[in-house]
Amino acid sequence: MPGRQDARYTLLSSLAGFFAAHPEMEVSTPMLTVTAAALTARHTAMTTLRTALNTASNNRVAAGVTANTAEDAMRDALSGFISELGGRITDDDSQWEIFGLNIPADPDLPLAVAGLTLTALGGGKLKGEWPRAKRARRYRRFLQIVGTDADFVFIEPNVTGSGSTLQTLLENLPVGATVRLKVIAANDAGEAAASNVAEGVVT
Repeated sequence: MPGRQDARYTLLSSLAGFFAAHPEMEVSTPMLTVTAAALTARHTAMTTLRTALNTASNNRVAAGVTANTAEDAMRDALSGFISELGGRITDDDSQWEIFGLNIPADPDLPLAVAGLTLTALGGGKLKGEWPRAKRARRYRRFLQIVGTDADFVFIEPNVTGSGSTLQTLLENLPVGATVRLKVIAANDAGEAAASNVAEGVVT
C-alpha cells in the first residue's frame, strides 16, 4: 500500500480500471468486496473530499488576505483619526481617554475605572466592586450619603478596600439611606477621570 495520499488515489483509479477490464477477477463476498464499481465509488468519494479540502484551503488563504487587508485599512483609518483628533484637542485634554487613547502630555496616566457596582449586604453595609483599570496602581474612593453630604467625601485609606484592591466594604451606614460611590484610578503619573457613579440603598 503506498504511503502517500496521491499515490493511493492513483492506485484506486488504476485498480478500478483493471477490474473493469477483468471482471472475472472481481471478488464480492460478505467479508470482502473488490469490484470495479466499489473501487470507482471509493475513488469518487476521495475525489469529492480532496476537492473540498482544496476549496477550504484556498478559502482560508483568501480569508487571511482579506483579514490582512482589512487590518491595514483599519490601522490607516485609526492613524488618520488620531492625527485629526490631535488637530482638534490639546495634548493634555482628558477627552483622549474617551477614545481609549493615552493623553499625549501624560502618556502614563491610568485609564478611568469602568463598571463600578454597589451592592447592599445588609447590616448597614455596602460593597463596591470594579474591574482593574489599565496602568492603575491604586484607587481613591469617594462616598456621598444623599441628603447628608452636599458632595462626595474622600474615604480615608484605613477603610477596608483601600490601596490597590478592586473592592471596598462600606460599614456603619444609616439603614434606608441612598449612598453613591465613585472611584478614581491613580498611579505615580497622576489620576484618571472619575469612574461612573454607583448608587445603592443601605439595608
